[in-house]
Amino acid sequence: MIKCIIKIKNCPSFIDFKPASDLPEFKKYNLIYGWNGSGKTSFSRILRSFELGENYYNNPEKKSEFIFDLDNEISISHNELTTFKNIRVFNKDFIDDSVFGIGGPKPIFFLGKESKEDKEKIISIEDKLGKLRPNLSSKKSTLEKLKNNKQKILQDKARDIKNALTTTKKDNYRNYDRTNLVKAIEANAEKLKGSEDLKLSDDRLKVLQKSIQQTSEPPINSVSVPNFDLSELENEARNVLSKIITSQVIEKLQADEAVNKWVERGLQIHKDKSLEFCAFCEQKIPIRRLEDLENHFNDEYQRMIQSVKEMKIMVKCL
Repeated sequence: MIKCIIKIKNCPSFIDFKPASDLPEFKKYNLIYGWNGSGKTSFSRILRSFELGENYYNNPEKKSEFIFDLDNEISISHNELTTFKNIRVFNKDFIDDSVFGIGGPKPIFFLGKESKEDKEKIISIEDKLGKLRPNLSSKKSTLEKLKNNKQKILQDKARDIKNALTTTKKDNYRNYDRTNLVKAIEANAEKLKGSEDLKLSDDRLKVLQKSIQQTSEPPINSVSVPNFDLSELENEARNVLSKIITSQVIEKLQADEAVNKWVERGLQIHKDKSLEFCAFCEQKIPIRRLEDLENHFNDEYQRMIQSVKEMKIMVKCL
């Protein structure tokens, strides 16, 4: 803290000032007052020289000097302006440099030397903003209208899709709404970039609309079921199926239907051609083997098989 003035020389209002011996030392709070021109502003500019780091009254022809004692027994002077930087002066010069209150001061300021240019920029920007705000309000209003119009279009188109594609069956369009349409658009965003290529011709559109139209078809006439008399067929089937065929069954043949038919056909061929040797293996057929096969495929058995075949034909013809 500044304790007292040692000397002030060649500064306005201070030609060669040296304090009188009875001049009190500075305290924590000090009030300096006097007539205009008595040196109050000059004294504040001398102190601000320490804040700015340069001598406000520097003049090559008339060098200004000032020396102060501090309460820590150290002196500061015009030759060491950077040694006492923790000083701040609020005077007319500070207001001109920092506040720059054109059009009246604003309620809040960030004070500092560098803020003068910032203040000028702020004023310029605020002027531009003032011109842009009406346009911004108009754009916001237009945007809001476009959003509402978009939502209405989506809602109307979703309703059209629902009405056109909903059928009496359970399908995906019964509860179709705007949300479904938005999802479909987002999922096909790339395809929709070439929307003209996807546009259907009027003729194709009519065909598709006709295919999904729900129209009432003429009523179907009652189907009359023919009155089949199956009693005769039923009685004949009972007679055929109730017959007991006595035969000497060869178990191996009975167990394999395909082989059984093959042997049956072969036996008939060999009997018709009176072959003594097997046409398959060229071995002589034992007489006992022929008898066994004939007992297996006797005439009564053959007649029953033929009856069953004839009944199958009759049933198919009904």
